[in-house]
Amino acid sequence: MERVKRHWFQIAIFFLLLIGGILRFWNYQDRWGFAFDQAHDVLVAREGIRQGKIPLLGPFASGANVVGGPQWYWAIMIFSLINPRWILTPWVCLTFLYVFFIYLMVIVGKELGGKKLGLIVGLIVAFSPLQVSQGVNLTNQSPMALVSALAILMAIKYLKTKKLSYAFLLGNFVALGISIHLQGIGLLFILVAVVILGWPHSFWKIMAIALGVVFQFLPWIIFDLNNNFYNLRGLWQYYRWEQYKIWVPNRWLTYTFSFWPDLWRKIVGGNYWLSLFQGISLLSVGFYHIFHKKMKKEFLLVFFSFILIFISLRYYRGERFESYYVFTHPFVFLLSGWLILNILNWKKIVGGIFLLSFIVGSLLQIKTHYQKGTNTLYPLVKEWEQVLKEKFSGEKFAVYDYEMNTKTQTAALSLVLDIDELIDDGGVKIGISREKLQIPSQAFYNKDGYYLTDISNIKEEGDKWAFFNPSEIWKGTEEWWKK
Repeated sequence: MERVKRHWFQIAIFFLLLIGGILRFWNYQDRWGFAFDQAHDVLVAREGIRQGKIPLLGPFASGANVVGGPQWYWAIMIFSLINPRWILTPWVCLTFLYVFFIYLMVIVGKELGGKKLGLIVGLIVAFSPLQVSQGVNLTNQSPMALVSALAILMAIKYLKTKKLSYAFLLGNFVALGISIHLQGIGLLFILVAVVILGWPHSFWKIMAIALGVVFQFLPWIIFDLNNNFYNLRGLWQYYRWEQYKIWVPNRWLTYTFSFWPDLWRKIVGGNYWLSLFQGISLLSVGFYHIFHKKMKKEFLLVFFSFILIFISLRYYRGERFESYYVFTHPFVFLLSGWLILNILNWKKIVGGIFLLSFIVGSLLQIKTHYQKGTNTLYPLVKEWEQVLKEKFSGEKFAVYDYEMNTKTQTAALSLVLDIDELIDDGGVKIGISREKLQIPSQAFYNKDGYYLTDISNIKEEGDKWAFFNPSEIWKGTEEWWKK
């Protein structure tokens, strides 16, 4: 019993990780996200390993004419090396990172307000509906919560110690977030808060932050210097013209009282009204602490950064997918945990009910996610693979897509065949398409509107059949600029 009392904090963390791990891996076979982006990114990583090449570029941005940094592909390459013959390896590795994220947020919370805050934050993270659903989705938005939390932790450490190492790591993680996905631009506000709250700074501290940023941007810098500043021109074009081609509801009332309460409840649990109440309470309690000088500068960093992020995102003109806001998760968790801690310090029963309501709300949302979680693509392409193996026994395959109409299915089939070592650029040419009129008499499979065709004798240079083997995916992602 004495040992339990002495290690209560570590034991509590263990149970948080256990609960969070169960929630994230529950019914995994039906829930893991498998679509075009996921299959494409794994194909790029696997082909990089096969060719012994390191990617210089990441995925194209969806809004701006910009390519991301390669760090996301580097991560998938490392994941894939663990077990190259199991298709789920990269997904499972990502999900384990989401379990580790619980521990990381406990540490960040502890740095901000002690062990009690750390455990409250960890409890909220463990039951977070969006953390559970995003943790099985292998896209470059998914690691943003982890990167954002690391940037916050380094900023807190730097404010406390003013060490050069933390300054350098802070610059690294902020730039890493931007490189992986452009939503990471919001992390620049952490640097703004650090500069203001940590003033004065020595020249070498500022240089350490700048060097950290430059270090992560080296692939971008090398690429832009060799390609007429492709990314810089793309960002400028988006800022000046491209962003205005997309219209979304942008009223402050809609943004503040509809979009954010809905997003908040999906991050921390609860319901719309509870999230709205929490937002109003946070502003009230937060500014009360600031006015009475009760808020530590380390927490002021989180509070101030989030307000700047909140205001800036109001002027974002793109579509508001939930995955584009993953980088805000650590801020929301820390602010929610801090509010709950303040309520607990005021009235334990009220605070306990408040915390319980978030957990119950989270479990209800997670239950819905489990019920809707169905991976239909993987069984489909595994069936296609079996058909190919039976019809062309002992052969390998090159896959093609007609007019890019079934690119999701074709990329998935290419990955499945690659995992099972059945892909070859000189193999039997298999075309995948949707419409019967596009299919010649060589079609040998027709089910649910999908057609598989042996196009070995009809494939011509420059026709409408797009090549989808890993080698071509690699060229289209990493070597297109060489043309």
